[in-house]
Amino acid sequence: MEPVGVIGEGQDKLMVFGRECFFKELDELKRHFQMHLFDFENLDEENFHGLLEYSGRLDIKKVFGISQIDQMYHFTMNKALGFEIYSQRALLHGFNKHLSRKAEVNPFWFTDIDPADDDDVSVSKIKEWPFIFKNTSLCSGISHYLVKTPEQFKTILADYRRNDKLLVQMERIHTLITDGMKEEELPLLPPFIAEHFIPDLTKTIEFTYEGYVTEDGRLIDYGIAEETYFKNQEIFMYFMPPISFPKDRASELSDWVKGFIDNLYKEGFKNQFFNIEFWLMEDGSFVMTEFNPRCAWPYQPNYRSTFGVSLLEDAVNLTIRKQEPKRLPWNDWLEDRIVKPSAAVVIATSETGRVGDLFDYEYCRSLEKKLPCVWFERGENEILTTADQTKAGTQVITLWIEANSLRELFD
Repeated sequence: MEPVGVIGEGQDKLMVFGRECFFKELDELKRHFQMHLFDFENLDEENFHGLLEYSGRLDIKKVFGISQIDQMYHFTMNKALGFEIYSQRALLHGFNKHLSRKAEVNPFWFTDIDPADDDDVSVSKIKEWPFIFKNTSLCSGISHYLVKTPEQFKTILADYRRNDKLLVQMERIHTLITDGMKEEELPLLPPFIAEHFIPDLTKTIEFTYEGYVTEDGRLIDYGIAEETYFKNQEIFMYFMPPISFPKDRASELSDWVKGFIDNLYKEGFKNQFFNIEFWLMEDGSFVMTEFNPRCAWPYQPNYRSTFGVSLLEDAVNLTIRKQEPKRLPWNDWLEDRIVKPSAAVVIATSETGRVGDLFDYEYCRSLEKKLPCVWFERGENEILTTADQTKAGTQVITLWIEANSLRELFD
């Protein structure tokens, strides 16, 4: 197995997992590391051993991942290389949506669901209709449903039992996360979770909090972004600085996050960036949407444009070198030290067919010279099918934009 590229002049060697389209965002790290870049979707047994052979041949001792699923892969590889970032229990509790819900302070209603149980048993566990039903170990909206009736619920459970591809994918993830752990060490790990549904999102505002935990368990606030959704969620946008979060509640938000993170620190979560997607409810309360045990790497261009810092550089330095950031965007936000407001516009589709027939890729490619970053999540010649659809469609393109003011950004 060979990398798609080797960049950087630093003496420290680092293996990086990610999507090739985003590797250009690693420029800030070139002076510290010699980075060996690998782009792949799944860490199966063949390429796992191929990567181990490659790292041994070039004496690479550390790995870093820059996308959602890579968090699990880079932990697994680092463990194999003898470099432990945090405990395996911490990964398990952070990666599994059911366990992270249990660590939350004052969560909404939720319950565990196992499709292996009788359908009537699963239905009897549901205390709220409609509800959100989602897989506990997959990401990007895979196996994520809004369930309105018992009949629909039973159909979803039956479809799951017949989906051999999904079953194999889930078993592989479960094996990677729990490898080496004794059966008595494992908490309840249901494949699905049913949880509270918020019916009117016009009365809530969604944000993403970014922070990190130090070796000694200190929570450090790093940044915050605001999210907004358009019709059918086929376009949504996250932007900095936020305009709807009251700064006088920043310390209250930090305390709320700390209550959750303290529970994960007890499981060994440390030296790691993380992000929490949360709602600010109409009554002023905070409600967690989802916890991710990694930095929110798609916000890299936003942090660079709005605050002049590199999220990826800070995350790598903390995890690999145990060096904390010298500047915190959180403080810059509170003190109005803004370079340029920025936004990431995520474009999805519920249509099927060839991507190039659904989107004008020639025009989109022309924007690469005008915008801070353009990311093509789907290739022009890829064929989208109903199997690609999530609750929000299929994400295809993300455009990062910046402006001299918030008014100009939204215009």
